[in-house]
Amino acid sequence: SFDRTVRVWDKRTRSSPVEVLDAAGESVESVDVKLPCISLASADGFVYTFDIRKDEMHIDAVGYADISKSSKSYDAMMRVRCGQDGAYYAASSIRGQVKLVDLTDGSTLQSFQIDHQNEGNYRTMAMSFDKNEDLVMVGGADGKVYSFDTVSGDKSVICDMKSPVLAMDYNKKRNLLAIGCLNGETAVKQCSVGQL
Repeated sequence: SFDRTVRVWDKRTRSSPVEVLDAAGESVESVDVKLPCISLASADGFVYTFDIRKDEMHIDAVGYADISKSSKSYDAMMRVRCGQDGAYYAASSIRGQVKLVDLTDGSTLQSFQIDHQNEGNYRTMAMSFDKNEDLVMVGGADGKVYSFDTVSGDKSVICDMKSPVLAMDYNKKRNLLAIGCLNGETAVKQCSVGQL
């Protein structure tokens, strides 16, 4: 929420949240859940991961180039997507940088950059992994959907939707990528590493 919190409900009770996660310094832009962990990307430049079983919180300064106390320059984090095994996540910033981060120590495993040409609009709006998590797929405000190889860092364009990409999800059983845009346009793309 824009009130800097994530509220967790038990779907059987529904009356009030069972937990309120309020560590974020600014608005929460994105949430992803891979139980027992809840990860959130915040406009304050951090990614917060809460382990609800251990009652622990892990904070990564993903949006900061230099995390020294004197550093006031950071990028707001826009999206977070956790890997299936919970060992890493991908996070994207308002300036189009995407980082693959090791959840155990916060180190950057791989870094990708989207080079937008439309008057500095770098906002990354949607993100997903492919079936085997060999690719990170990112939708941007320029309407393009990019794929990045998680090992080599190679970048390619899957498609150009001509309108900002707001939502994207990957169906691992059918190997399909669903895309939704600001202008109401939608698309479903058949995807595999070889085809991209």
